[in-house]
Amino acid sequence: MTTKPPIETPMCPGVPIPTFIFSPFNKNQKPGPGTQQHWGYYYTDRTPVYDYAPLPAPKNNVPYKGKVWCMVAEGVNEVELAAALSYACNVGNMICDTLTLSPGI
Repeated sequence: MTTKPPIETPMCPGVPIPTFIFSPFNKNQKPGPGTQQHWGYYYTDRTPVYDYAPLPAPKNNVPYKGKVWCMVAEGVNEVELAAALSYACNVGNMICDTLTLSPGI
């Protein structure tokens, strides 16, 4: 119903704007003039009525490879591990692939 951080207007900064979707599907079953019969975002076969992107493109669009967590090798230096984790979480692709560490890490 609201976004984080909230979308605001110049007249009401910080005030959330409640938003509701009128009709997700374009069913053409509303009686009366045809103006409100075609307000859905999707046809009944789930193809989009309009060309729009409701969400931004994913940053990490790598297919799932079946790994759920990373395992630390026995005997690893804990100081070096901290630097490697920082690298993996900030520069790497965050999917537990083998990382090529830069010199000094």
